[in-house]
Amino acid sequence: MARVRIHEAQVRITANRFVGRHVREAIANIERRAKARAAAGEYTTGRLAASVRSKVWTVGLKIHGTVGSDLPYAKFSDTGTAPHIIRPRGPGYPLRFYWRKVGRVVTPYKVNHPGQRSKGWLTDPLISEARKRGWKDIIHDE
Repeated sequence: MARVRIHEAQVRITANRFVGRHVREAIANIERRAKARAAAGEYTTGRLAASVRSKVWTVGLKIHGTVGSDLPYAKFSDTGTAPHIIRPRGPGYPLRFYWRKVGRVVTPYKVNHPGQRSKGWLTDPLISEARKRGWKDIIHDE
């Protein structure tokens, strides 16, 4: 009678190596497409695209990957915003910024921001890559 002996540890290591390669490839594709989408647009300076970073790491048998940006406005650029009022942080200090429409630096005490449509620079590549691979797409705000 023939016997088959399965070395569970070796199976896990081999499977982890295989899955890790696919996760790294997917994360790299998402990062590349996110940078390209973040760099496109009328008011783009390139700062958002340059700030996009990715990371892949393993904890036990789980492989994790992230793609994103640490810029404070990155989330709003991806998901969009409703119209809102922007006020300075401290009293008595006006806002100060270059207003392209006027062509100079302005110092108002408040701004009625018209809102911004979603650019989808990060979520669209993530969803596309996950669906292409048959994976469940999960999006976190951190």
